Amino acid sequence: ALDALAATGVEPVLASARYPRHVEDSSPQLGACGRKPGCLAAVRADAGGVRAALAERAPLLAGLDQVWTYDHLRTPHRPSFAAPLPQYQQGANLQLARAALRQVDGDPVGALTGLCRDLSGWRRLKGRSDSLGFEMVLLSWLQGGVHLAADLRAETPPGTPLPAECAAALAPIAEIERMSCDVYRAE
Repeated sequence: ALDALAATGVEPVLASARYPRHVEDSSPQLGACGRKPGCLAAVRADAGGVRAALAERAPLLAGLDQVWTYDHLRTPHRPSFAAPLPQYQQGANLQLARAALRQVDGDPVGALTGLCRDLSGWRRLKGRSDSLGFEMVLLSWLQGGVHLAADLRAETPPGTPLPAECAAALAPIAEIERMSCDVYRAE
């Protein structure tokens, strides 16, 4: 495709020339905390490794915690095949692993409270982005978060009330969350 573009006289501009290569986080300690069930069991099997992986990524996790103070996400790059793609997946893995580790460390209220806060933040961004990629990854994050919330709740004694943060996280889907017009328009 690049040869065909060059034949037209248009010089291709590749993202690799402008942006440093970002290596995908393939940490085995965090890899199980994604959209599929099993995060809690994986963290329980290697709590020390997860703790170390989260400590290494503390600045990234702190930055992710600030994202939820916003109500939309905009891509800073002009739409193009040459634009870099963010490494979104690391975000959910870090936050889900943190919640699971809190549960393993004996803080079930903190685990569910933190997870519900993150789920609420993810939901707040649903339908409020200009990136179809982010929209799809966001749905995956929500799926993983709900799986983990169910696992955490299953280990909670019957009759224990949910933390207040879970009211927004587990509320019925709002109309704005069903809207993706801006996302598709931008794509």
